[in-house]
Amino acid sequence: MSGAEVMFASSIASTAMSFFGAISQGNAERAAYNRQAAIDERNRELANQDRIRSEQLSRQAAEDKRRENRRTMSALRAAYGSSGIEMAGTPLDILADASTEMALDERRIEDEGRVTNREYALKMLGLDESADMNRAAGKNAKKASIIKAGSTLLGNSQQIYDSGTKAGVI
Repeated sequence: MSGAEVMFASSIASTAMSFFGAISQGNAERAAYNRQAAIDERNRELANQDRIRSEQLSRQAAEDKRRENRRTMSALRAAYGSSGIEMAGTPLDILADASTEMALDERRIEDEGRVTNREYALKMLGLDESADMNRAAGKNAKKASIIKAGSTLLGNSQQIYDSGTKAGVI
């Protein structure tokens, strides 16, 4: 085998390696992006489970507070009744104020639950967007590798032709 033939063969081998290397790199990048998208989707599911559990706990806490408030109001009424205080004027105002504060406490608990629920919903939205972006980046990486591989073939075709001509193969 002459030196020109060796050059021709090495040009073809080099081009083939670059071509398949570019394709392989694109496949690996796409797989990595798809893996990250799958992780984002799993994290979204976990965030949704946390959101649902948080919502349940919030409702439970509000209901517990309502029961506690009813017991407290019953105890206040019983204390007023057993002491012989008439349920009018100041005692009635105190009960009304206590009832209002208790209702506000219940609403605060419910509001905290809604805020937490919204935070989880926003987290889920962000994870959805991240998964979509990773899938798109994976597709783009694959396309870029095909373009790079094609460019390698086109770019090295002149070198292959020249070495093939010198070797008398072309």
